[in-house]
Amino acid sequence: MSDPHRGAYAPPTDAPLSFDARQPVRGSRPLPLTLIISAVVLGTLLVAVFLIYRNGIRGPNEPPRTVGEPVAEMKAAPAPEQNKPDEAAGLQIYSHENPTASPTYAAPPEEPMARPTAPPPAAPVQSASLPPAKPAATAPGAPV
Repeated sequence: MSDPHRGAYAPPTDAPLSFDARQPVRGSRPLPLTLIISAVVLGTLLVAVFLIYRNGIRGPNEPPRTVGEPVAEMKAAPAPEQNKPDEAAGLQIYSHENPTASPTYAAPPEEPMARPTAPPPAAPVQSASLPPAKPAATAPGAPV
């Protein structure tokens, strides 16, 4: 039976009845094999980078390695008599049928018109003068 005086957050006093895979059966925890392997790989990479940085890839008295294939013979510019004539020497980029005619341009933009003048001011309007208003009469017995 349950104890009504135990609080809702009190730890359980009975042993668990179901199997819990998180608890080791023999009493020892398994080794973190993935962590150990990754630490060994990282250490190996660090040592390799350090050795390459300090010593380099080639030996201390070895000359630098050649890159690519060696060139058999050097090429030079051709002699001036071997040069071909310039093919674009007599070309005209813009050819017109009548090259002496002057070009036709578009019409110039229109000129602005003169600003209209304002009409002369009209005579001011005068209002009729009214006589002053009379004070309102108060009823007898009304509060003031």
